[in-house]
Amino acid sequence: MKYIIKILNLVGLLGTVAWFGHSPDIGKLLGAIALLATFLEQDRRGLFKLSEWDENLIKQFKTELPSDSDPILNLRDHDFSNSYWNKSFFKPLDQWIHKWGNAEFRFKDKGLNNKRDVFYQATHTLVFDMASETYPHDNIPEKNTLGYEDYRNTPQKEEIRRRLNDESTKAYEAYCDLIDEIRKKS
Repeated sequence: MKYIIKILNLVGLLGTVAWFGHSPDIGKLLGAIALLATFLEQDRRGLFKLSEWDENLIKQFKTELPSDSDPILNLRDHDFSNSYWNKSFFKPLDQWIHKWGNAEFRFKDKGLNNKRDVFYQATHTLVFDMASETYPHDNIPEKNTLGYEDYRNTPQKEEIRRRLNDESTKAYEAYCDLIDEIRKKS
């Protein structure tokens, strides 16, 4: 049905343009402009309709990592200069990486899938580096730290902190880009 309406709109637009070319006047020109605007809006809305597969993945993604969830807010707000942090905040990101790292969790829409891949890679890099560069806090097992206090300000530790903060920022920006793409396509 959408395609029939679109074809009729296109035929009407071409007819109006031909009619305007035969005997130009302002009414025919305005009619052609209105039909062109309608055609372009139909194209923007209708042609890029997401598949049911993509719609279901979007729902699942928003359920698993909503914008107001602890992992996403921590990507946005966290500062790895703190001496320790709650590692449970990042566990959902780790779980998301393991779950969404296969072909069943890829979008059919190339734009969405490209944004998903960027977010996946940025998140994967951050979680991997956190796992390899941080340690459980001695006295508080649910917290992680970059190491012992007496090594806190070494150049190596400062570089790790900077890198983790940069990776967290990149992951959050990639998340926002994916959400923007979802919003644009929905």
